[in-house]
Amino acid sequence: MKPEIIEALALELTKATIADTDPLTINVKSADLWVETYLESEKQIKEAATKANPPVTEVINTWPKL
Repeated sequence: MKPEIIEALALELTKATIADTDPLTINVKSADLWVETYLESEKQIKEAATKANPPVTEVINTWPKL
């Protein structure tokens, strides 16, 4: 997956996650919160991309032997 796509997806996931937080308990304007949430979102996107597209060696190893 292209880095630009990962960044865009991570940003959208970050915005959605921040929108779901309670502004009375968490300062949604905190830069630290946004950075931490973005990094976690980026990690989740990369993990999902890896699961969706396993490396070729893993696919070959799952083929039954003839």
